Amino acid sequence: MEAEGKAWGRPSRPSDADRGRIAAMKQMGRSIRAIAVALKVPRSTVARALAAGPESAVA
Repeated sequence: MEAEGKAWGRPSRPSDADRGRIAAMKQMGRSIRAIAVALKVPRSTVARALAAGPESAVA
């Protein structure tokens, strides 16, 4: 797989689309907890996505 240039290993979570939704919801003023409940993911996942910065949000 690696020789073919494909990604391997555990899939990233959240997906690129979810990262975009997280960033948009945060800009609307929603809390990390509210975003986590809406997307049904742990708060730590939301916090990690926001800490990664806007360059990782591709949506």
